[in-house]
Amino acid sequence: MVDGDGSYMDTGGDLASVCNSRTHGFLADFRVRRLIPSEPKPQWSSAMQPLNAVIQSTAVELLQLIVARGDVDSISTGSIEAIVVGKLYFSIHMVRLDLQNKLLHLLHSLISALAANLETVQRNAVSSRPEESQPDSATAQEKAY
Repeated sequence: MVDGDGSYMDTGGDLASVCNSRTHGFLADFRVRRLIPSEPKPQWSSAMQPLNAVIQSTAVELLQLIVARGDVDSISTGSIEAIVVGKLYFSIHMVRLDLQNKLLHLLHSLISALAANLETVQRNAVSSRPEESQPDSATAQEKAY
């Protein structure tokens, strides 16, 4: 059983055992992404905002764990990045900075994941080129002179 006072990062091992495949990671990612931008209606804001902040904080921690494990593809990473940037912008405008540190940490992980995906794609593109299209080093040196 999980302690209600602990953070979600304390239960990371439990999540790793549950989300042991990319399918589970995608489903958890999809469900959690919907929680971050959610806001209560103005008439319910005073009653719901404290609990909504806890839900959003937990959702950000969960996404951080999923992204750090590498269980998110580049398309999902881009959409999560847009959600996080939008939520950061909204939070700053509404002067609710309680999630700012977690959102920035998640954004950093997303940018790192996008950069790693880009490097992998570029490396695969270079290695899959046919031999004829790559210039011969001796020919390139002769052309330089």
